[in-house]
Amino acid sequence: MSGPIFLSQSIPMWQCDWRLILPFKTKVKVSFCLSVSLRAGVEVDEGVESVLLTCQVPTDVSRDSTAAVWDRKDLNIPTVHVRLQSGDDLEQQNNRYTDRTSMRADALQTGDLSLTLRNPTVSDSGTYTCTTRKFGRDQTKTYVQLKVTEKEKPQYKNKIKILPSLDIFSKLLLGKRIKKIRNFLPFSTILFFLKQSVKKYHSTQLKTKSPEVEG
Repeated sequence: MSGPIFLSQSIPMWQCDWRLILPFKTKVKVSFCLSVSLRAGVEVDEGVESVLLTCQVPTDVSRDSTAAVWDRKDLNIPTVHVRLQSGDDLEQQNNRYTDRTSMRADALQTGDLSLTLRNPTVSDSGTYTCTTRKFGRDQTKTYVQLKVTEKEKPQYKNKIKILPSLDIFSKLLLGKRIKKIRNFLPFSTILFFLKQSVKKYHSTQLKTKSPEVEG
């Protein structure tokens, strides 16, 4: 399967790392577990004011964390937003997200680590990771898939160019009558008659400009 995967619900998982610690020549087996969850994907149209990437963790985890980090691993500079207990730390933030991201002031106190991304563009599409850390060690990870759809361009440019020419031809060749028939005749029919009128007009001009042959 290819392309982005959009999940209908959060799926919690655990990743555990077992290590042997040898204090005083005694083997002790200790496990370090990381909570991982996949959140529902978010899809928005380009041009919206903002989009919310949801990330919720238990309050006891967030309060015990020293940092909450949003990043995108596909970028050379992956950092999107960093929140410390003392406030935002945006020194390592990727320049493309400058002045476009924000988190709640009480994020690490409430466990609501959701990220607001303003003025999303198609290039913002990707997988975002919300990570809680305690002194550099990851505690929880939440993956959010964002898809920003390109805004459809209007398809009436050709009509804009054609309609003014109709008005010019109507005044030049057919006068006010064509304006009346435009209300009920198909556009293709009017265009056909206009082409015929243009040909007739040019042929008349050529005859007028032709020099008279003296006998």
